[in-house]
Amino acid sequence: MVVKMNLHLILLVSVFSCLFIASCQAVTDDEATRQWNIFLERTEKSYRSPVEASRRFAIFKENLQKIENHNVLFDQGIVTYKMGVTKFADLTKEEFLLYVNKFKLSRKPNPSRNIFKANPNLKEADEIDWRDYGAVTYVKDQGQCESCWAFSATGALEGQAALLLGKQLVLSEQNLVDCATEEYGNYGCKGGLMDGAFEYVRLHGIASEDDYPYTATDSNCKQKGSVFNISSYVDVQQDEQSLRQAVVEIGPISVGINATDELQHYISGILIDKTCTDQPNHGVLVVGYSSEGGKDYWIIKNSWGDYWGEKGYFNLIRNENACGIATMASYPTI
Repeated sequence: MVVKMNLHLILLVSVFSCLFIASCQAVTDDEATRQWNIFLERTEKSYRSPVEASRRFAIFKENLQKIENHNVLFDQGIVTYKMGVTKFADLTKEEFLLYVNKFKLSRKPNPSRNIFKANPNLKEADEIDWRDYGAVTYVKDQGQCESCWAFSATGALEGQAALLLGKQLVLSEQNLVDCATEEYGNYGCKGGLMDGAFEYVRLHGIASEDDYPYTATDSNCKQKGSVFNISSYVDVQQDEQSLRQAVVEIGPISVGINATDELQHYISGILIDKTCTDQPNHGVLVVGYSSEGGKDYWIIKNSWGDYWGEKGYFNLIRNENACGIATMASYPTI
């Protein structure tokens, strides 16, 4: 009889196996110091005191060991994604969870809103990646501002500008943070909703990144003009078949996911996160989907910069509504 073990039990067994058969390398001080210096140079981080710097180094070294232990499982084919040093490597698990759990995303029911539903008779594409069609701009970084909702929204807006108008626009998240505020269901650096961002752009348009640069702080609305407008926006029915067809027919789609600490050190592979729920707390952008090794996955653009994930992207297991990815998908219409 094959006994199916959950991921936590597998990880626990792996830790003990590392102790007894030395399959995991202990991270030395020299190696930790070498990687720490690279990390500091890459992130340009500094700390307020030598004591704080020493504490952060200790956390960094603990995370390196966690990464090493996890990647033994990856090499053995037990887990499906690889860990590495990211911009969050000096944070504890608890600190990272505070970062992603600052605001819960929830869609307000609106029976009058347009809904995109899957057509069961439509032949679906095996894979698509809108990066290959010039519909996705460079990876951006939200910083310490919980403005993921604004980055998800601009990603969908930029995709429609490219695909329907042939315009390669880079749009302003700060415009949304400052201007698409409480009356749109948004709270700037304390979180917001992609639909609220779309509603603001429908009424007021949106400025370019150059005209309204990102500061990662809340401020007064300074919008003076618009480079892009929309006529409406559409919610996708809450199932992955509808989301898949929307990605094929429309382009990049805004979605919310439940982000957990499994994302903290992710650098490649297909994320299968057994700890996440269907309650979104983080806005991201689906730019395509594909399959590998018999596993279907979504291709997702994040807003944590390119010193995280696969140069700012990650792959999430598909056809399981993993982390609630189909719960609140939407897109703008021109």
